Amino acid sequence: MLIQTTDIDDLPQCDSTRVKNRWGTITRAVRTDGPMVVTNRKHVDVVVIAAVQYRALIERLREVESHQQSVLDQLAARFDQRLSGLQDPGAIDKVDALFSAKGQATTRPIAGRTF
Repeated sequence: MLIQTTDIDDLPQCDSTRVKNRWGTITRAVRTDGPMVVTNRKHVDVVVIAAVQYRALIERLREVESHQQSVLDQLAARFDQRLSGLQDPGAIDKVDALFSAKGQATTRPIAGRTF
């Protein structure tokens, strides 16, 4: 679900005294027109959003967190796989061979067709 985003400075504003005195009107406006900024002494204090929008934001946040965890799990699995390769019995000999080569390749590198 796409969540409509608007900069906080572009949202409709209402001072806190009006919110206190006209809460029912404010909540109806939020449900029909979208989020509203509540100011206190002309400074943004809170943003009021409808419950359905809040639920959508939380759901999207959970999706993003789940995706991030999935990516982290994949990276951890790749790391563990590479680490296990370093723990193989012949790994130390391969590492020693790399260091003793001192940057000299045993075969000539192939640059590819476009080179």
